[in-house]
Amino acid sequence: MIRPWLLAALCASLVASFGFGWRMGAQNAEARHTAALAEAQSRAFAAAEVASKKEADRLALEMERDALARDLEAEAYADPGRDRPALGADSVRRINRR
Repeated sequence: MIRPWLLAALCASLVASFGFGWRMGAQNAEARHTAALAEAQSRAFAAAEVASKKEADRLALEMERDALARDLEAEAYADPGRDRPALGADSVRRINRR
């Protein structure tokens, strides 16, 4: 026959082992999730940095394009033959530069 104290000790050791394993598993899963989150955040920050640089380049090109359009418009207003109904040779050359 099994002694009651031996049965109680066996049950207590099983419960303790289960609790210890549960806690260790939870800590391990939390560590994996934390590492995955840190990796995802670093990838997101890198992608945001690339997007920011591309946007800055796009804005610089847009400013350059706007400046060139203003220059062409200023030249068009400065064209001495702008009041004539037909285009002069200088006006055609200016339009072809665009």
